[in-house]
Amino acid sequence: MTGPRDEERHEGQRGATGRDANARDANEPPELERDSVDADQERLPDEADRPADADPSVEFNALFNYLDAHLRRELRIERRYDFMDLVNEGARRGIVPAGMVNELRDCKALRNLLVHTARHPHDALAQPSDYGLERFREIVAAIADPVRVFPTFRRKIRPFGADEPLTRALRFMAEHEFSQVVVRDDGRLAVLSSEGVTRWLAALADDTIPVASTTIGDVLEFEPEGTFALLPRSATIDEARDFFDRAPGLPQPRVHAVIITEHGRDTEQPLGFATPWDLVSDEQ
Repeated sequence: MTGPRDEERHEGQRGATGRDANARDANEPPELERDSVDADQERLPDEADRPADADPSVEFNALFNYLDAHLRRELRIERRYDFMDLVNEGARRGIVPAGMVNELRDCKALRNLLVHTARHPHDALAQPSDYGLERFREIVAAIADPVRVFPTFRRKIRPFGADEPLTRALRFMAEHEFSQVVVRDDGRLAVLSSEGVTRWLAALADDTIPVASTTIGDVLEFEPEGTFALLPRSATIDEARDFFDRAPGLPQPRVHAVIITEHGRDTEQPLGFATPWDLVSDEQ
């Protein structure tokens, strides 16, 4: 667990690189001219748009139409794509959180029932429940207006230098109850963690441990690979959460920290930092 968020020094290491929000995949469909949409589909419906006695099916359809139009604009996809084609393509490009795809498939099925089985107002074969409507609101908001990692996890971070004494970093970690600190090693961001220190100590278990003469760089060699990720400031909290998902069969998350920079590059100045604990705290 890390310490307070506003400390001048914090945590990190060279690891998996975050998705550059401006990068395009060579396999993506070619960009097309944006489709024209109704003016009311340009804005996310909110509470002010809902009368107290509003028909939930009307709001559900409005949300569905808004999300459909939003995905077409963001993906620049031609109209022959149906809703789930848009959702799947959005998930592939990182616009739609992967964990929401199945829920959106259910939402499409309900929307089809609402639209295609109603011969008169309010007589469709199904209606959205209060929970279903609220959950759909949350999904649409998460896709159309997602919370970004910056400024949510903005920190003041001055990385340690790899040539600084190990004792300086250990003292700082103990004082602030940090399990890791950000390091600048040969111009690139790295992490010194309690796990790396433990591995270094284990390697010297049969020898005299030269703590006083050891540098941070000496211990970085014992850091496990891929224990942190880099994300651009434009990344969403859901993208950060994806890095913290537990690997199948492993008791610990595959990534323990995310460093936020301007474009998600390890040569840039760190702007923020997040751990799984930070995401839990942010939800509460």
